[in-house]
Amino acid sequence: MPLNNHSLPSAIAVVKARKKAKLTQEELANLTGLRRGTITRIENGQNTSVESLERIAKALNMELNITISDKK
Repeated sequence: MPLNNHSLPSAIAVVKARKKAKLTQEELANLTGLRRGTITRIENGQNTSVESLERIAKALNMELNITISDKK
């Protein structure tokens, strides 16, 4: 599934960060200890755990921020 305006923000962020780091899904999987299929599912916007997102952020030397707030 290609990224579009309806993709989850987390999926978009992971794809952009991975590509910026010039990593393949397989390389990111190796760095995180996750399976490549898990990386694919995350990038396709399927449900994932905060733990998986934390592992990805750490591998990419990034910080994971999660915000839940009222809409204005």
